[in-house]
Amino acid sequence: MKLKLIHKEKIANDSWELMFEKPGDLAYEPGQYLEITVNQPKPDDRGNTRWFTMSSSPTEGDIMITTRLVDKHSTFKEALLKLSPGSEIEAKGPMGKFLLPQDTKTSIVWIAGGIGITPFRSQMKFLLDNGQKRNITLIYSNRTAGDICFTDLWQQASEQMPNFKLVNTLVDQVPNDWKGEKGMVDESMIKRAVGDVQSKEFYVSGPEPMVEAFKPKLIAMGVEDKNIHQDWFP
Repeated sequence: MKLKLIHKEKIANDSWELMFEKPGDLAYEPGQYLEITVNQPKPDDRGNTRWFTMSSSPTEGDIMITTRLVDKHSTFKEALLKLSPGSEIEAKGPMGKFLLPQDTKTSIVWIAGGIGITPFRSQMKFLLDNGQKRNITLIYSNRTAGDICFTDLWQQASEQMPNFKLVNTLVDQVPNDWKGEKGMVDESMIKRAVGDVQSKEFYVSGPEPMVEAFKPKLIAMGVEDKNIHQDWFP
């Protein structure tokens, strides 16, 4: 299918939001992803195709993806960010099983590293739009305060969902008036945030090395393998 770009906007230090028209026949669940192809004349060895979790919710009228553009970015990212409104890209999907638990009483812990916040943005927007109140703790790790995305949504969730808890942590350039956590997410930070880990389901999303490193940590803390869900960004 083809997706037509509506607009793009910088929403944090290196993060960009791209909004596309939603094809009428596209149905997806919050947390799923698309395979996206952007044609470019001279792609680098990583090619023309990437996979992006949709940061939009199925309750919204358009499709949104959110991406980071770092200094040493690929030709794909450069081509993607050069798209102008009206440009079209190829997409396949939706795909993926990084989904909310069907049991609405399940206590959930989301752990997001940087741009790994995107599936949680989709899921939280879906829950709020449908008036669902779940027990969710979001542990959100960023390098600096300027890298934090979707602050308005987390504020809305704090106001409308009594059992939502946000734990922000920064690993660099921590402001003097910072009231969140400091440093990388570790076992002690998780325990401070959620208490008993054995009664909860964990969803970890972010760069692949980070996500892979968390599974043995969580298992060592007493979390069952079946209660650990992973979504990584190569």
